Amino acid sequence: MTRGRGSLTPEERRYKKVIAKNLNDLLVATSKRKIDVHKATGIPVSTLTGYFQGKTLPNSNNVQAMADFFGILKSDIDPRFGPGYSINNDVDLDRIIKEGTATYKSKPLSAELSKAIRNLLDAAEE
Repeated sequence: MTRGRGSLTPEERRYKKVIAKNLNDLLVATSKRKIDVHKATGIPVSTLTGYFQGKTLPNSNNVQAMADFFGILKSDIDPRFGPGYSINNDVDLDRIIKEGTATYKSKPLSAELSKAIRNLLDAAEE
């Protein structure tokens, strides 16, 4: 999941923005400060600043430490830990469609559209 200081993919650049927004929203919602996160987690303030400003991607251990601090799931901070995400960026579309969690433009897909997508994907495999 980590790339060191190499170049980031467009997806990883988007994740930095999402993670920063989530972390800042959590501070507001809990009336906490970055220094509180630092004291509870031991993550250096400079590292936290990078996360909160969307300049760096947190590693798994730091995401877990912050999630524990806020009493939430890692995926509430970092979408890379949510359902359907894997290290190799594969998404289990079949599972997502079956569970009814497939969305497009933040709106759930209808059963008919989900079926049509499944049929299209099945046909593409043949």
